[in-house]
Amino acid sequence: MLVIVTLFIIPDFEQFSLRLFYFSVDFLNWFDVIGLDYVQASVVICVFLPMLMIAVLLYYLNKRNKT
Repeated sequence: MLVIVTLFIIPDFEQFSLRLFYFSVDFLNWFDVIGLDYVQASVVICVFLPMLMIAVLLYYLNKRNKT
């Protein structure tokens, strides 16, 4: 439902998608400040961060089920 509403609200979806893509490229390039290039930042944000979040959630789920 949210996707359908969004498609009607955004007048030019291609322009919106390109703008969002370039924003994400700029965001990942910003990590050059701490010594990560685009590919390294992509791996950290898209692979390691979700894995860390899943691990934390599973830890709390297991902790909650043991009590």
